[in-house]
Amino acid sequence: MDQTVFQFINGLAGRWIWLDRIWIFCATYLEYILIGGVVVLALWPVQHIQHFKKTGRVALLAMLGSYVVFKIGLPFLLLRPRPFIIFADAVRLINTNSLEHFRSFPSGHAVSSFALAMVVWLYDKPLGRWFLAGAILVSIGRVFVGVHWPSDILAGAAFGIFGAYVTKQRVTRYSGFWDRFLS
Repeated sequence: MDQTVFQFINGLAGRWIWLDRIWIFCATYLEYILIGGVVVLALWPVQHIQHFKKTGRVALLAMLGSYVVFKIGLPFLLLRPRPFIIFADAVRLINTNSLEHFRSFPSGHAVSSFALAMVVWLYDKPLGRWFLAGAILVSIGRVFVGVHWPSDILAGAAFGIFGAYVTKQRVTRYSGFWDRFLS
């Protein structure tokens, strides 16, 4: 199933330059726009909308924690080759570090994008929908450009959502301690 879905999505790559450019942008740069949006929230200067500041800071904390645990720690336990290593006919539209050729699982982009998006969604549903849409576009883009399996994306999304939820719970539970850092 993983290979079939990958081949369907990646099979659309390399046909139309405009479509390739859109998905390269989503796979490579959209995550930075999401991070920038959360940084803006974290530094939000308006006092009467104070929850934006806490939202941004908790989201950054969730992204960093999830990324360290699930993308830096986990791949050392499970080495998985990227799709372009397995399939000679896979279209690879972006380059990856040669050291990363066997560290496909989970998708770090999906982990961080979904951790950010989920925290924003937990605090502010309308704004969170935009971040979730961005995380989905980043994730589909990673498959389209040929550097991740769909299951890498699903696992990354699950780990990011889990990390966001745990971070939000810890911040809520120990709010007195965290308020010094998140205010």
